Amino acid sequence: MTDKQKIINYYDRFDEWARLDTAEGRLEFDILMEIISAYVSPGATILDLGGGPGRYTAALSRLGYNMHLADLSPALIDVAHDKVKEHGDIDHIKSMIVADATDLSVYGSESMDAVLLMGPLYHLTTAEEIQDCLSEVYRVLKDKGILIAVFIPWLSGLKSVVARALYKPEQADSATLHHVSETGVFANKHEEGFQEGRYLRTDDLLRYLHELGFERWLLRSVRGLGNGMETAIQQCKEKNISLYTSIMDLIMNTATEASVLESSGHAVYIGRKA
Repeated sequence: MTDKQKIINYYDRFDEWARLDTAEGRLEFDILMEIISAYVSPGATILDLGGGPGRYTAALSRLGYNMHLADLSPALIDVAHDKVKEHGDIDHIKSMIVADATDLSVYGSESMDAVLLMGPLYHLTTAEEIQDCLSEVYRVLKDKGILIAVFIPWLSGLKSVVARALYKPEQADSATLHHVSETGVFANKHEEGFQEGRYLRTDDLLRYLHELGFERWLLRSVRGLGNGMETAIQQCKEKNISLYTSIMDLIMNTATEASVLESSGHAVYIGRKA
C-alpha cells in the first residue's frame, strides 16, 4: 500500500508552486494548458485532483473555468488558499479542499465536466489504489465528461531511478533498480527527494481505463523530444521565435510516437466517459 504520510511529508518540504517556474515546469505547463483548452469546453466545471498548490486551478479560473481543487497535502492546500487568490479569478474558484484521490465521496456523482488527474498516478503504488482512484474519477464525471490524466511511463521512471542510483546513491541502489524494473514501484531509501510512486506500464493504464468505460481520444508524451532540453528551448523562445516554433511543431508532431511516449518523462491520456 502507498505510504501516504510519506507523500504528505515530501510536499511539506518541496516548493511545488515554484516547480512550474523551472524551464521543465514551464514547458510542461504551457503544453498542458494548450491541451486542456483544446479538449475542455469554456465555462466547464473542472476538478483539479492532486493539483497541489493550485497552479493550474489559478490559471484555468482566469480563463473562465469553474474550478474545484483537491490534494492529499494540507500544506499545499494552505498554499493554494493564498496563491490562488493572488493569481486566479476567485469568482471561478468553487472549492479547495484536502482529499484522498481514492475516496472522492465529498463530490457528487456526475458533478464534474472534466477531471485533471495530474499527480495521483505518480504516487499510488498498487493496482487496487489506482483502480479505486480511476473508478472515483469515473463516478464524479458527467456523461461524456473529459479525463486528462498525466502519468510516468515505466521506461521513463526506470531511467530516472538509474539517474538516482548514479548521482544520488543514498536514494537508490541495485536492489532498487531491480525492484522498479520488475514492479514499476519506486521506494526512496532516503528522506530527501521524491519518496515513492509507481511507473505505469502504458498498456496496464489503458486497460484500466477501457474497462471502466473511458473512450480514448489521445495518448502522448507531454514534453516529448523537448525532454532534457527545456532550458535551451525557453531561451530560444526569447531569442529566435522562428526556430522555437519549428521545435514546438516537432515536439507536437512526434509526441504520440511510442518510443517518445515511453521514454520522455511524463505522458498524458485524454479520454471521455462513454
